[in-house]
Formats: sequence, structure tokens, C-alpha cells
Amino acid sequence: MIAEALAELGLPASLAGAARTDAHDAALRAGHRTAQEAVGEEAGTPVVTVDGVGFFGPVLSSVPRGEDATRLFQALSTLAGTAAFAELKRGRGALDVR
Repeated sequence: MIAEALAELGLPASLAGAARTDAHDAALRAGHRTAQEAVGEEAGTPVVTVDGVGFFGPVLSSVPRGEDATRLFQALSTLAGTAAFAELKRGRGALDVR
């Protein structure tokens, strides 16, 4: 599965070896700690940081591409620039509402 994912992304197959080593654990833990500090301990993962503002999520049912990805990023940027914004959530059964 790792090799297939790397191939789909056009990444070198040699990166698959990283899944079988602890050589990157310290960097992963540091990245996770930085993300948790940005969003706060009351949120879990995934965490994304936009313009220095941490968010839990987004939790997506599929990977947006092209204009859909651009719209999602623009929406997150708008929320990051809104000081009063705290949280937005909908049920996972409410997918593909368009």
C-alpha cells in the first residue's frame, strides 16, 4: 500500500523505508507538539495551521482537487482571519450536500 501511495503521488519508492524506522520519530513528535500548541489540548488530530491559527481538521471524506481545494483553503484562510471564530462542525452523515 505504501509503494502504491508513493507511486500515485509521483514520489520515489525509496521513501517507503521511512515506515520501517524510528529515525524520524523525534521530528514527528515535535511537529505534533507544535500543532497541538497551535490548536490547544482540547482538540485532537488532524490539525492544520493557517496564518498562525491552529484548527482541528479539516476532516474530509475525499481529497479535494483543483478549484475545490482552492475554495477550501480560501475558506480556512477566511476563518483564520476572523478573531471571533471558534468552531464549526457538522455530522459526518451530512456529506456531499451539493
